[in-house]
Amino acid sequence: MKLISFVVPSYNASKYLDKVIPSLLVGGDEVEIIIVNDGSKDNTLEIAKNYEKENSNVIVIDKENGGHGSTINEAIKVANGLYFKCVDADDWLDKDALLSLLERIKADIENKKSP
Repeated sequence: MKLISFVVPSYNASKYLDKVIPSLLVGGDEVEIIIVNDGSKDNTLEIAKNYEKENSNVIVIDKENGGHGSTINEAIKVANGLYFKCVDADDWLDKDALLSLLERIKADIENKKSP
């Protein structure tokens, strides 16, 4: 199981994906990245598919335009992470912040295992 599933709702987000996806890939195999293409008219889907092909922890969902909420609902259906977080395509995470978050999650898991 992945520690956290990140959903990236994407509508005409081609100019942002090369910033947001690498910022999430910093988490390595402990994260799952679900890019939901919401009927984009640009090359969002092509860029997303390239990330999926190159990274085993990236999943791409292509759907008709249904709005932000519908992308999150589609991602929830396939998410495998212990936690779930939405990161909009025009946002990105600081490397240290993501690594700190993952360490905190692992520490919480370990504390729950302790007697």
